[in-house]
Amino acid sequence: MKEPTTGSQIPHWSRSGGPSTPFASMHASTGYPVPEYPSVELFAHADEPMMPLAAVDAFEAEAFCRYMGKRLPSEHEWVKAARGGLTIGGAPNPYPRRLYPWGPTRQILCSNDRGEEDGYAWVAPVDGIPCGASPYGVLNLAGNVAEWIAREGQVDRDVNPLWIIRGGEVDLLAEMEYSTTVIRNTREGRQFNFAVGLRCVSGGDAP
Repeated sequence: MKEPTTGSQIPHWSRSGGPSTPFASMHASTGYPVPEYPSVELFAHADEPMMPLAAVDAFEAEAFCRYMGKRLPSEHEWVKAARGGLTIGGAPNPYPRRLYPWGPTRQILCSNDRGEEDGYAWVAPVDGIPCGASPYGVLNLAGNVAEWIAREGQVDRDVNPLWIIRGGEVDLLAEMEYSTTVIRNTREGRQFNFAVGLRCVSGGDAP
C-alpha cells in the first residue's frame, strides 16, 4: 500500500505498446475497460510505468483490486496510513492528528497540487515526492491523484449514497486544503476523471 497503483499495471495504450499487464488481463477476462488518456501534451507521460493510474470509476477500481487478490482501503485504514498510530516504532507519535501525512503544516513541495511549484505540470511519479511520506512511509496520500475508498469501509455508508475519495487531486489548489488527512470528497460511483485513481490493500475485509 506504500504507493498507489501505477501505469505498470495497465497496457501502455496506443502510444507505446501492447496489452501485457494485469489491467489488460482483467479487461480480456471481464470486459472492464482499460483506462485511456487524451493525446495531449499535459498527459504525454501519463502512461509511463511509474505514473499513478487514474481515469477509473469506483467500480473499475474495486474490480481491479479484487482481480489482483486485494481490495480498496477503508476510511479508517486510509487515515491511519496517513497519520500513523499513537506510537510509531515504539515511540509516541508527535502528531497523531496531523493535518498532512508529514506533519501539522502545509509544505508546498511535499504534495502535488495544482501548479508547477513542485516541478510537475500534472501528476508526479509515485516515488517522485518522498518528502510527502506518512509516518509509515506511505507515499502520495496528499495530492497527486485522489483515491477511491471501499464502499463497505465508508464511515457513513448507511446514510450517504455517494462514494468517498481521499487525498486531494493534482487539479485542485493547495489553498483549498483538499490534500489533507481530514477532507472527504464525495463522488458518484460511475464518475471518473484524470486525477482520481486507486490504491489496493491486502488482507481481510475492509474494517
